[in-house]
Amino acid sequence: MNLKMNGRDPSGILNKTRELPDQLLKGWSIGKAMNPDIDIETYRQIVFCGMGGSAIIGDLARLILSDLSLPFLVNRGYDLPSFAGPETLIVASSYSGNTEETLSCFEQAVQKKCAVICITSGGTLQKRAAELDYPVFQLPAGYPPRTASGFGLGVLLSIFESQGSETVNEVSLNESVRFLKGLDSVWSNPENPECLPYQIASKVQGRIPLIYATEDKCQAVGYRWKTQLNENSKSQAFYVSFPEMNHNEIVGWMRHEGIESYYCQLLMIILKLPDDHFRNQMRMDLTQKLVKADGGLVIELKAEGATFLARLLYLLFLGDLMSVYLSYMYKVDPADIQHIDNLKAGLAAVK
Repeated sequence: MNLKMNGRDPSGILNKTRELPDQLLKGWSIGKAMNPDIDIETYRQIVFCGMGGSAIIGDLARLILSDLSLPFLVNRGYDLPSFAGPETLIVASSYSGNTEETLSCFEQAVQKKCAVICITSGGTLQKRAAELDYPVFQLPAGYPPRTASGFGLGVLLSIFESQGSETVNEVSLNESVRFLKGLDSVWSNPENPECLPYQIASKVQGRIPLIYATEDKCQAVGYRWKTQLNENSKSQAFYVSFPEMNHNEIVGWMRHEGIESYYCQLLMIILKLPDDHFRNQMRMDLTQKLVKADGGLVIELKAEGATFLARLLYLLFLGDLMSVYLSYMYKVDPADIQHIDNLKAGLAAVK
């Protein structure tokens, strides 16, 4: 299959997605070049404000920076939590700089006299931050936000490494980048029999994927799989965490006549890390057995990589590429987000 000639990716989403390794390095260098005057020990909590592709980097950072001494909350919405104040560090993340929910939180942070740093490529957020002399980490412009996550994640990791986090450093980041580039040399060619993202896309095609990963180690990646399938592939997908799904959703996999009409369309995808709690690993194994015994379809994907960072990025990169390949199979443009554009236009008409 010649993906370049099928005319389904005029915006080059595949190539932008493949930039993840280089974006991480670029973001890291942006963070180090800024070197803002921040001492997180002077704050009581960190609140990361963002939506969509600009929010997922907060989710990922929260997992990776597990040794941070402060609570790290990812806030998706219009309002800051009531506890936000002068002892709160607000990270306002909006790739476009015009995300209305993030701008709302930014203005509230100003009123509450919070400390604020901004991650953006421009727009109103950059303008307001400059007016108030807040630190701005300027990202390269020209990308759909979901294809620019590597920039923002690199910035965040750089900032908190400078604050004493030992879970990531320049050496481990470079090792992870080399690892991703090795994967890209195989995964960027769907005609290669070892192109795992394309193989998975072939299994997802025509089905409704339900994605599962552990809450404390892989939640961000599982949710990213869901949203990338939504946006790139124009398809429905769902995500729930282990062990929570074992207390409710697992019962929904019990096969019976009432759900037979759609049961065979469901596909369970389990994202597994060796870092997962051993009891959660047991839960994943037992859950698969139960679902398979009822004739359910299951794919288990085990993360590879020498470090926790590399393993998270392995699964992230795998899902991103898979969703683009699935868009080709569905013959849709992965860049098209017409429903989002129409929704924004409707909102703009009512102030």
